[in-house]
Amino acid sequence: MGLRWTILLAVCAAGAVSDLKKGIIPNRILLTGFAAEAAGLLWTEPLITLGAEEAKLCFITIGTMVLFSPLFFLDLCGAGDVKLASLIFGSVGMYEGLRVLFWGGLPAAVWSLGVMLSHGILRQRIQWVYEYLRTWMICGRPAAYPVGITDRNTGTAIRLAPFLLIGVLWEMLFGG
Repeated sequence: MGLRWTILLAVCAAGAVSDLKKGIIPNRILLTGFAAEAAGLLWTEPLITLGAEEAKLCFITIGTMVLFSPLFFLDLCGAGDVKLASLIFGSVGMYEGLRVLFWGGLPAAVWSLGVMLSHGILRQRIQWVYEYLRTWMICGRPAAYPVGITDRNTGTAIRLAPFLLIGVLWEMLFGG
């Protein structure tokens, strides 16, 4: 698969271990990943030949961070998850990044559904989504997330990095 996938696998594995142990993906892991990807790019491509493809990957990295940021602000994922997703997309491109996100997101969604059912909060979450969308449509702005009731203090937080690691592994083993 190449250097980019190897670096991505190492960063996702380190992020998954940290996410499972501490509930966060430290910036030092993510910054190491970004730096390793940049160094790997410079190692495999002479500086003179860097061009449109590399600029596109930089744009995808920044764009992913911007597009996924609302998920962080709505407390649907952590900042480390957003940065890890942007590293994935920036490393392998939009198409393979979407495949990684799909193959990681699918088991994450099943796990999340199981957690919500076991805690008896599925109806509550559906109600929150309904109220959020309704307020947005009527008032033109999204509803505020319920204060004091977060996934971290209710024990229902989903660690996303291990699932993104599953997506990376799946794409490495079975992807295009």
